[in-house]
Amino acid sequence: MLQNRFDQLRQDPTSANRWEEIVRRVGYAAVVVLLLGLPTSAGPKTGMLCVIPDPPGCCTRVTVPFDLKTLMFRIDNGTKTPWPQETGLKIEGLSLGEKHLVVVYSGGKPIQSFRFRFADYNETELCLLFDGYGGPDLRHMSKSCQCK
Repeated sequence: MLQNRFDQLRQDPTSANRWEEIVRRVGYAAVVVLLLGLPTSAGPKTGMLCVIPDPPGCCTRVTVPFDLKTLMFRIDNGTKTPWPQETGLKIEGLSLGEKHLVVVYSGGKPIQSFRFRFADYNETELCLLFDGYGGPDLRHMSKSCQCK
């Protein structure tokens, strides 16, 4: 509503003096703050993880004992989800600004966990993989990280 009034004042040549009067009264800083607070189409507000299956022969140098058949993961307070075996799995709707907790389970028990924030990667889409050697890992999206 206020933005519409500013637009009317700006477009009407007879009200140029009124626009200047408003800016003078409230100050340039207040006008800038008001205009910066307006909604924009600046991009996505949520991020996506692509959880990819373990590649063949992935688990030859295991440092964390686990059973690939019972491998599961949970993100934040979500449900435990079986680790994908053939195609990548999209997890969408994750907040870009909040820290997220990823927990990896095997045999129903947590074996590893870590926290991440999308802002730390400067990305809105990340790839999650687990090979048993280095533990769960987040990477930037690439050709090897495909989700459906």
